[in-house]
Amino acid sequence: MPDAQAQDSAVYPLGTLITQLDSSAWLSFIRVSTLETGLYRLTPGAEDRQSPHDRDEVYYVIAGVARVRIGDDEEPIGPSDTIFVRANTEHRFVAIEEELLLPVFFSSADP
Repeated sequence: MPDAQAQDSAVYPLGTLITQLDSSAWLSFIRVSTLETGLYRLTPGAEDRQSPHDRDEVYYVIAGVARVRIGDDEEPIGPSDTIFVRANTEHRFVAIEEELLLPVFFSSADP
């Protein structure tokens, strides 16, 4: 797979990214001055232990069924849902019924 830091552009096949995740929940695969992108995976019943991040982020649900808690709000999520979380906002995935597979896009802009 190409190194995003050394390329002007690159293609990242989902199957290759999933293979690189192994037993880990997180794989960062693009890190450039304007953007960081990773793949996040949570299995059914897993506890999402992430803390608020210092950058805005967007999740896209490729697969899975769960709920997302953002601040005091909680919503069901599933395939093709897009989730925006403002920087420094408490959030986590809960009630994971089917394995979640989510690309995550972090802004590099200061909030």
